[in-house]
Amino acid sequence: MAIESADLEFQYFNLPARYFTLLDMPTIQADLKLVARILSEHVIVAVSEFKGGLTIQIVADKDEPGIFMRVAAILYSHRICILKATIFTGKKDTMVIDHFVVHPQTERALLDLACNEIRDALLHKTTCAPELCKPDNTDLSITCVQTKSDDAIVAITVREQAGFLYRVSKILSDLELNLTDADINTKGDRIFDTFHIVTSDRKMPSLDKLSELNDALLIAFRG
Repeated sequence: MAIESADLEFQYFNLPARYFTLLDMPTIQADLKLVARILSEHVIVAVSEFKGGLTIQIVADKDEPGIFMRVAAILYSHRICILKATIFTGKKDTMVIDHFVVHPQTERALLDLACNEIRDALLHKTTCAPELCKPDNTDLSITCVQTKSDDAIVAITVREQAGFLYRVSKILSDLELNLTDADINTKGDRIFDTFHIVTSDRKMPSLDKLSELNDALLIAFRG
């Protein structure tokens, strides 16, 4: 399927600038092929190989509370290791484009099963609630700050651990905070994650709300 220049131009102004700085053209073209199907399918979950790695691509026609939590819950329930993730939300249409880079040795059958469950969960707005392992707050650092734009930034550094993304996304959901963009990285045994968040009505979270979030994260990782 050819990519129309008009489609690329629309997404250039629709998606955050970091989308085009973080991703290469083959990845962007793969995304746009999925976007072209979104009007009829509403949610698309696919597995692609980029630069020798396995990536779960998720495109949803509309951002809704709990999308990230549903994905994180299912991947954690299957013990699928997430090495890196990028989350993007369209500024004009709130379309969601998410990439989850998983361990290259993940069994393809398991990955396909998880993708089917993710698609069903996003279409039917269902959530699994996996039992979490004991948290590890070794070298935990949390920063919650407002920005000059419409969102706030939450930066978290901690020792790598199973269930981290689900734990964080559950807290955001419980506090009625929505994730608009995220950059998730695991380097060695350390997690370096940055989340861009807004309120349920897509406004900047207040300082009191960010303080509440900071406290909730500290308590959650204290165990």
